[in-house]
Amino acid sequence: MALIHSFVNIGLPVIMLQILKPFNERLAYGYLSAGITATVILIVGGVFLLLLLPLGDEYMKASSSVTPLYENAGFILKKGNFYAYQIGMAIWGIGGLIFCYLLYRSRLVPRPFPIWGYAGYLIFISGTILEIYGLNIGVYLAVPGGII
Repeated sequence: MALIHSFVNIGLPVIMLQILKPFNERLAYGYLSAGITATVILIVGGVFLLLLLPLGDEYMKASSSVTPLYENAGFILKKGNFYAYQIGMAIWGIGGLIFCYLLYRSRLVPRPFPIWGYAGYLIFISGTILEIYGLNIGVYLAVPGGII
């Protein structure tokens, strides 16, 4: 599901590139670049989770003397997914800031919407960074972004 979501999620920056390019070409490509970068990082995180499947099979076949190695590898894969997700979301949030700025400057939507989006993305990015440092409040800080 994470892999499918990542590929579909890249559609917005691709579609918006042609719409936003006349207003600021560099930032429009910056938004697309942030979307591509975040998507690649999220896909890598999804692959980490998929690697748990063959690892689990090998764990079941292993003798008791090597099972701690498999447990550590599973822990590392789960942590790799966690960090890939948080970093990918932070980069996606930076792309969202660029997107909101372009919407504000272009006046394609009413001004309050990009302002609300900008505030929501700032809160969202701070939540992902706090999650990386071990403060588990990122989900609560994502609420303003979800209202956007």
